[in-house]
Amino acid sequence: MLRLIFVENKVLKKYILFIAIIIGVNISFLFSPKIPSQYYSCRYITLNKYMRIMVNNDSYNFLGAAIAPSYLFHPNYFRQSRPIFIILGTITCYSVYFLSSPMHTAIHSIINKKIQDKYLYTQIKHPIELYACAFIGYLLINLLAQWISFLLFDYIITSLPGTWQNGRS
Repeated sequence: MLRLIFVENKVLKKYILFIAIIIGVNISFLFSPKIPSQYYSCRYITLNKYMRIMVNNDSYNFLGAAIAPSYLFHPNYFRQSRPIFIILGTITCYSVYFLSSPMHTAIHSIINKKIQDKYLYTQIKHPIELYACAFIGYLLINLLAQWISFLLFDYIITSLPGTWQNGRS
């Protein structure tokens, strides 16, 4: 059991450290205070007394485009500048939706209780759990991008010559 905690493979240990840093920093954002509306235009989804998710106003357009990528073919659709991001969002959205299908009833009831009176719930065209899966899909894409950034940074730093690297002085 203790052997699992102390990973001996240095590369695997580094990957686990990067993932732990990314998750820790992202969880800390859930505890950030609300930004006054005069500085930034966004909405908050309150999870509990201390935690909230900040949602930018254009996030709903990304979620809608991930659910129905045909929006990209509408003339002058303002998210046409990021089609690859939306297609990746569609792929991850429907993958998460398929994998979470046994829990859709529970997800629907939980989300329905949270947002029923607070948001434009009546204007939603697709099942609410599909929007949650799109949100989770984009979250996974961003976590992967952060992890790749860490790996690239580590590669650049370890490739530089010098006696200062890797704890040598």
